[in-house]
Amino acid sequence: FLLALLNSNQVWEYLGSVCPKLPNGALMLQTPHILNIPIPPASEADRDALSEIARMCLEKRGQNVRLEEAEINRRVAALYGA
Repeated sequence: FLLALLNSNQVWEYLGSVCPKLPNGALMLQTPHILNIPIPPASEADRDALSEIARMCLEKRGQNVRLEEAEINRRVAALYGA
């Protein structure tokens, strides 16, 4: 569940708003920023579904996972109320 959440567009948008940026545009991820990522409440069914989709992405080694990533983003956005 957390792997899917941490790789979602919503979490990266949050990190982009709170993390300093390096000269090359990369985010300077620091422990306090990571620890303060808001984790939305999720039912067991939502957690299981996101965990399974993340597992599928890992099994595919990140190749051809556009549909899975879109589903993660859709589900995570719903958890955040977007």
